[in-house]
Amino acid sequence: GITRSTHYALFPTPWRRALAFSGDGVVSIANLPEGDFYSADGAIIVKRDTATGRERWRRTYDRDSQETTWVKGIAALPGGDIVFNGANDMLTRLDGATGETRWRRSRPDAFYQLDALVADAAGDLFVLVHGPDKNYAVKFAGADGSERWRVELPVGGFYATEKGQLRIASNGDALVMSFGNDAQGQPHYYAARLRGGDGGQVWRTEFDAALPGVQPFDAVVAGGNDLVVAGNRAERGWAARLDGADGHVRWSIDHAGLQTVYRALVDAGGSIVLAGGYDRSPSGNGWRMARLAAADGAVQWFRELPLHPTEGGIYEVAQAPDGTLLFSGEGEGFEALCIAGLAQDDGTDRWWYSQSLPVYGLPDMLAQDMAFDARGNLIVNTYVRTNATPDDGATAAQLRIVGPWADDLFANGFE
Repeated sequence: GITRSTHYALFPTPWRRALAFSGDGVVSIANLPEGDFYSADGAIIVKRDTATGRERWRRTYDRDSQETTWVKGIAALPGGDIVFNGANDMLTRLDGATGETRWRRSRPDAFYQLDALVADAAGDLFVLVHGPDKNYAVKFAGADGSERWRVELPVGGFYATEKGQLRIASNGDALVMSFGNDAQGQPHYYAARLRGGDGGQVWRTEFDAALPGVQPFDAVVAGGNDLVVAGNRAERGWAARLDGADGHVRWSIDHAGLQTVYRALVDAGGSIVLAGGYDRSPSGNGWRMARLAAADGAVQWFRELPLHPTEGGIYEVAQAPDGTLLFSGEGEGFEALCIAGLAQDDGTDRWWYSQSLPVYGLPDMLAQDMAFDARGNLIVNTYVRTNATPDDGATAAQLRIVGPWADDLFANGFE
């Protein structure tokens, strides 16, 4: 059977990558709005039991406390502790069991804002930051927050959680993909590999030369520590695979049917799954997905779901324990959280879930994050607009969708 545990009005304005698992709990981050949605009046960190949704602990940071007023990323460390980034205190480590502060790392003057945040297998932290006139990649010790190394990044744009991408190779190296404009306001993108030990550059691939005309949106690590990047080129979906050893382009494909790729995933079979393909015009398109062969980018299957009910966009991709590919995002005119389950090998339908939510405006803030816990339960963090005007804050919902994951799971709807 299936059960659902829904918690409304947890806290406002969650961001993508807003979930991290700590033991048998899930930790969420959010910001308190300050009238305007894009301003923050504080932050909240909450841990809930993954089985019941019961709150384990909560930390609240008021704007006046000058502690943490804008949270954009969270990472789980080995052992269950949590690290998150904030505007004032750049990094904070919390005890996963109690929520108590273990250490806090203040923001250096050279840094304007910390954005992307990931932890490696040893529990050390890699971040992308931007300063008043320079960008950096930085590694911090997870044990005490001390800075291991700092590398200035060449011009490549604004690094943000949704824009710059930071991934960790199997040997602990950092794989970076820029997303943004150069100092003259012109699009400029590149990918680079930095040594985990000292931040030294292993390779750097300029997209302007190697992949002209592309606009990347997502990046994932494939076999051999290759970096797969995806986005669009000339209003066509696009993806490329960069060799992990030297950064050369192993293959690059354009796919007119996808239009734009917003999310990528390496599935259990090693193939590349791409999701996107929508616009917001009155005659906009439904969700579109494709699976590519890892070796050469050949299209193994392509799907376009009907415009109704998938009018909206895909914002997260995951894979269930039984191999079902899950695509989560907006639907039904941007007023419902939808999840499509497709078979990995041929893209055929397995199930469809839709739940109407009291959303108003700003449709691109639904389904910020989804991930599976150790039992195979799917946790979805989603944004819910409930106010009368787009500038009046919001609430959030966290849904727990429980397996087992089977072909006929949703045959009679979601119960």
